Amino acid sequence: MKLTEAKLKQLIIETINENEPFDGKALKEWLKKDCSKSLITENVEHYKKLIPMLNSKDETMIQQACELGESIGYFKVYSVDEHQRAIEWSLLFPYQEVQTFLDTCTELGIDTDKIPYPARGEGGIFYGHPFVTIVLPKKDPRFARYRVT
Repeated sequence: MKLTEAKLKQLIIETINENEPFDGKALKEWLKKDCSKSLITENVEHYKKLIPMLNSKDETMIQQACELGESIGYFKVYSVDEHQRAIEWSLLFPYQEVQTFLDTCTELGIDTDKIPYPARGEGGIFYGHPFVTIVLPKKDPRFARYRVT
């Protein structure tokens, strides 16, 4: 479950003792500093688990990662396109989360600027504004006929 700023404010207000004075300005400053940092850190840890799944060469693993990321609310699966040479998932991230996701990809050694070429068997994660696209190359069925054993 993603903890939003509004939910966090409500939790803090519920736990404050009624006899204590409420300092809204201090709460707002704390939320801007500490809460944002902790939420970003939490998202990065989740991204570190999702990104290897999204970058795998297994279609079911990518589908599971897309379903998980979408159900948590990290991104929206905008489209899934199946072409002759590849399957492409277009993921739409909230504007504030895109850079965090891309930085985590870079930290894990994934180059999101390089466009994969499915014809050469290349796949992976790449970013083309506004979508993060996952490309999974498909095997060309024509070559199975000419397999020499």
